Amino acid sequence: MGFLDTSTVHFISSKPPAGLLGVLVVLFAVFGCSGDPSKNYTITVDYVFIEPEEDETVGSKDYSSATVTLSRVDVSESQEKVVSELSASSLRSKSLVFRGQIERPMWVEVVADSEETPIPLIAKSFVEPGENISLALIDYGNPDREDTLAHIGTLSNAQDQDKKFVLSGDIGSSSKDSSIDVARLYVRAWEALVQLDSFEPQSVVLQNGSFSMEMECTDPVVVELSIVRSDGPHLWAELIAEPGESVFVQPRSHVAHASPTLSTGWFQTTQEDQQRRYGFELVAVSGSGRHAKILESWKQSFTYRHVREQMNETLEEHWAKRLEDRSVSEGVEILLNSQGSSWVNIDPIEGCEHIDLSLVLPRDSQRQRRGIGSKYEELRDEMYSIRRNVLDDFARSAVDPMNSLLALELGALGSTHEHEERLQAYDRLAKLVSPEVVEERINPPRRTLVAFVESTRNEGHMVPGQKAPDFELPDLNGIAVNFYEVVNKSNLVYVVFVRRSYSRYFDQPLGELQEMYESAGLQIIQILVGSDSDTMEDTSEEESTNWITLRDSSDFLTSKLARTYATVFYPKNYLIDSKGCIVQSDFSPEVLNELLSAYFDNTSSDE
Repeated sequence: MGFLDTSTVHFISSKPPAGLLGVLVVLFAVFGCSGDPSKNYTITVDYVFIEPEEDETVGSKDYSSATVTLSRVDVSESQEKVVSELSASSLRSKSLVFRGQIERPMWVEVVADSEETPIPLIAKSFVEPGENISLALIDYGNPDREDTLAHIGTLSNAQDQDKKFVLSGDIGSSSKDSSIDVARLYVRAWEALVQLDSFEPQSVVLQNGSFSMEMECTDPVVVELSIVRSDGPHLWAELIAEPGESVFVQPRSHVAHASPTLSTGWFQTTQEDQQRRYGFELVAVSGSGRHAKILESWKQSFTYRHVREQMNETLEEHWAKRLEDRSVSEGVEILLNSQGSSWVNIDPIEGCEHIDLSLVLPRDSQRQRRGIGSKYEELRDEMYSIRRNVLDDFARSAVDPMNSLLALELGALGSTHEHEERLQAYDRLAKLVSPEVVEERINPPRRTLVAFVESTRNEGHMVPGQKAPDFELPDLNGIAVNFYEVVNKSNLVYVVFVRRSYSRYFDQPLGELQEMYESAGLQIIQILVGSDSDTMEDTSEEESTNWITLRDSSDFLTSKLARTYATVFYPKNYLIDSKGCIVQSDFSPEVLNELLSAYFDNTSSDE
């Protein structure tokens, strides 16, 4: 394989004793000069612990004692990944150095792992003879933040120059301490799009506010950059990566200002412009290629930038209004006083005429407009309108089918009334692009859209005053449970759909509510969608609840039940009475206790 087994590892303390310093110099000279110096490589790992802020969650575990392993990564004849460990040592100090010699370039993985840490951190590098690579392990000391093992300043893993895309940026003084800001690059399209050995989502620690990273791509792809800052909100940018192109990103305040009388964009910057706060979206500049044509053309127009600036100025007002509208007391007041107009636009079905639609709470869903009517929403709609108009045109009429596909991946034809047209666009493009692109980038989103369309269609029938469809699922012990058998034995059933990973979130409140209202006839049913047989045993061991938990082994896209109950993409919950009629749906879990109290008070008074 061309690798010479001369790897060594050294620890560097911040202030070595004077006597030890001479020994280290001698050792460095011995190892550094053995063999051909041009074949030496060095990989340095620095450990950086970030003290949590006073208002942040503090974790009890960190990576300070993790084991760091350096391994060579090859691909077998059967295209399987082969990992060969080269060296490993405990991260007992703030810096760790691996040295060795190689005849040819190689892929390596550096993995930091410990029983004390939640997940291993991995960085992948393409190492060439004579190369020095610097990595940093950023440990936030906060379980809510994503720790990372990242290259410092530069990531240059691209091998094929014809496929290389370069992303660089200068964030400047956007953070007080940009030395621990991390740039993360994600492919927004489907995971099957990129090869494991050519590109994975990568991270780079900014160096003096700047960074540079490379990736290989055969076809143009939509990628998203996130700058995780040490202080303040994250920065982000969306861009198009394609072979042979490069994109440079910087804060919006650094970009030349467009004169109100000139709409094309690249003009003088005033001092006032530099001092303004333009929001968290970075400016991604290419000047050529598909990025410039599909994204940059309208994002740098005066109209778009002016609207975005105005929108950012109203952002604080908007969030304050959202918090006010989310108050629990408002929703409960509507319920108790029987006030407000219902969002349900169909009359109760036969057998459910007793459902009073004036008591239906407003829908509480992230996709649902809150009715704020703020200036922010008006500006947001105007900004999105600019985006939609350009991208929709590309999706419908671009001569190059790849430009149409990129526009779709950026959200073109995304409105509900455009779903059928979007499906037609996928079918048209499937005849114009390679079979590989069809399999990796057209078939997956098309299947997703079909599921979404069916779920959305059913949503209009899964509203208060309508009958809940019957179904049968196994519980965690594998025993089949018929839904209507439970409904007919209960006065009220609360049905909540959750993904397996979120089930524990509901345990405590559901248990308390089941116990509180069980004598009144409440039965809670929690449905775990996407829970397969591998997790069933672990779930059964954990489960000791006083409500019913059912398991749907299909994922949300393929689950017939998820489509029927219109919960393919959005979390859904329902209150269903003993006749199978939906009483409430799409309400915030925070108001559930008040809802149950009001419902059982009303039913008891009617008796």
